[in-house]
Amino acid sequence: MNGAASLHTLDLETGRERQLVGPEMDPHFQAWSPDGSRVLFTSFADVSLYIVDRNSDGITRLTTNGGVDHVWFRATWASRDWSLAVSRSGRSVRCGRG
Repeated sequence: MNGAASLHTLDLETGRERQLVGPEMDPHFQAWSPDGSRVLFTSFADVSLYIVDRNSDGITRLTTNGGVDHVWFRATWASRDWSLAVSRSGRSVRCGRG
């Protein structure tokens, strides 16, 4: 995929790089969970929000693209209670537990 992003971790002790999300999902606007176990991101491939588990590589889709009026731009963990704060089409909304 030309110009598509991917998401990796880097072990600073060993220098080992591991891919969490490949370029087919084109992940952007990544945000680590409060405990560092998961990464929230927006996929530019299908304009949806996802969470990837750092240890298992399991990916959970949180939203689906409902058309131009439902474009998910940015998301972050709102607090330590695992809530998510997202910006959708220029408006901020708060989602339930992540």
